[in-house]
Amino acid sequence: MKRTNAGDPVMVIHRPARPALSCRPCREKKRRCDRNKPCSSCSQRDIPCVYEERHQFVQRPVENAPAQVGAGPTPADSTPSSSL
Repeated sequence: MKRTNAGDPVMVIHRPARPALSCRPCREKKRRCDRNKPCSSCSQRDIPCVYEERHQFVQRPVENAPAQVGAGPTPADSTPSSSL
């Protein structure tokens, strides 16, 4: 768990270093892909040429933390009173 000096959780951005532009078979076999659909390498080998979608980077907190610092407990977080 990463924390700043103030104790607040750090937001970490997860994203690939570079987007994959080649089709999956060319990446798996480490072949040069010409990025056509289908690429010439897959066409010559008569295999399906599959390109994966590019994913947007997502910002997620490192740990579960309250949305607002100093906010009181919500009604769902409070202890229920017994009605016996």
